[in-house]
Amino acid sequence: MCPHSLWSRRQALRLFSAALGGSAGSAVLSGAALAAAPANPVIATIQRTRYDPILHHTINDVLVTFGSHRYAVPFLAFFEQTGGIARWGYPTSELLMEQPAALSQYYQRGIVDFHYRPDLGTYVLERRLVWDDIGGAQAGPGKDQGIEPPPVHPLGVVVGPWGHSVSNYLPDGTYTGFYSFFQRVGGVRSLGYPKTEARRDENALVQLHLPGATPGFIRQYFQAAVLEFHPDSPAPVEPALLGDMVRDLHYPNGSWQQLLAFQPQTPLSNGEWLALTGPAAPLETTFPPRLHLTARPATVVQGRSFVIGATGPLNLTLTSSLNGTAVPFAPTSGGYWAVAGFDPIAQIGEHELRLQAKNSQGVLIQQATLPVTVLAGVFPTLRAAVSLPVSKLPLLNRTLERAEDAFLTPIFSQFTPQQFWKGYFIYPVSSFVITTGFGEREIFTGRSGVSWHGGLDLAVPEGAPIHAANDGVVALARHLEVRGNTIILNHGVGVFTAYLHQSRFAVTEGQSVRKGDLIGYVGATGLATGPHVHWELRVHNVHVDPAQWTQEIFAL
Repeated sequence: MCPHSLWSRRQALRLFSAALGGSAGSAVLSGAALAAAPANPVIATIQRTRYDPILHHTINDVLVTFGSHRYAVPFLAFFEQTGGIARWGYPTSELLMEQPAALSQYYQRGIVDFHYRPDLGTYVLERRLVWDDIGGAQAGPGKDQGIEPPPVHPLGVVVGPWGHSVSNYLPDGTYTGFYSFFQRVGGVRSLGYPKTEARRDENALVQLHLPGATPGFIRQYFQAAVLEFHPDSPAPVEPALLGDMVRDLHYPNGSWQQLLAFQPQTPLSNGEWLALTGPAAPLETTFPPRLHLTARPATVVQGRSFVIGATGPLNLTLTSSLNGTAVPFAPTSGGYWAVAGFDPIAQIGEHELRLQAKNSQGVLIQQATLPVTVLAGVFPTLRAAVSLPVSKLPLLNRTLERAEDAFLTPIFSQFTPQQFWKGYFIYPVSSFVITTGFGEREIFTGRSGVSWHGGLDLAVPEGAPIHAANDGVVALARHLEVRGNTIILNHGVGVFTAYLHQSRFAVTEGQSVRKGDLIGYVGATGLATGPHVHWELRVHNVHVDPAQWTQEIFAL
């Protein structure tokens, strides 16, 4: 069957259903009315999603754009409001475009279509009247699509324009429970009007019947489903899988298996840009593929770092943020990547990376969120109050510390797309003793409040050499009042290391260094009680544990 003849047939069936009161199973969508059906839709974002772990498909509420007109298309809300799993079964496809200017989603027991209604002058979301599509003409042609003569049923409730009744009993008194099931799953809104009485289906030519159905089953045919009575089953009333039947009719000989929309998919995130596939919209020619975000690992301990990958089309401009901090992405051969981290007091629970992708014309083509869960970290216990020499007490001034932080923030927030570092990081000094651990809470005599330690204090003798933890460029080499003589190395992709309290430098700003190169000498300048190097690592200006980088290699 050619797609165009199928489309003409579907349009006629939908107009027929509207004349019969089809609004009970349809939704007129938000957006301006249009005079004629325009060209293909573009799905910009996903508003809500529900992922089915059984058949691995996603049901979406989406925003669809036709030129200057935008429609909110609630596939998920429609699914939930018309009976959910009980009515529809599980989704067997993603959204697909079978015909221009229309979207469809297949379920085990039916199909939901987004399409243009000339009689309303706008787009609607409504179920496809599946039995009309599959077997409605079995009992002969005509505008009623093969409705059987209605016998008088003393035990039934007449439903719909054809005089058929829905009952829990057959005329001979056999109990079926059809009426109770009909009411439970939404009645006419879910199943449509009955097209037959409930009876034993003998596949007679004058009867409607399922193609290849086993004779003798008690069945009742509705516009959008067939109910079967299986007395030996724990759930005696079962809807036939009409969605599978109409799928096999439209894509015979298993050809539907070649369409991406029918293949298992991974979950989609709210805000993502959705690509379409189908006979009228080949994925590779009509819509560019979307980005897929992954976090490694997906759960992160306080104070630790992780990698984010975004695979998909190149030449996009990505902007993203995590807890309000910008997380730039660097391009790779297969997409983009970034490093991020959480400080030792990050809130425990789920966080979201928010991403926007724009094409070379500056048009937003995707918005996405990536959930990352933060777990509690274990940090050293609170240190006893630290006493400073009288000469260093002025360095406890909070105003002085905040001014120094403000000076360093633009340096630690720089982003260089190139990755300079290679492999593991190394500790900057040898034969050290850790006197203050990362994340340790500390108190200074003469200053109120408790602070947390943003690096590792490595105690070694005065004048001991300090080495670069990895390849990079010297971003800063100068004296700071609180931090003393400080060197900051830029390792690329938003990663920096800092080396504080040095006695003197061995490098200058702008100089490139290799892992292990001499960069300075241990001292006790600034807010220090004795010779040591305070070593810290920041990712996009977020303090993370540098020891992790000596044990793990960070790369896409």
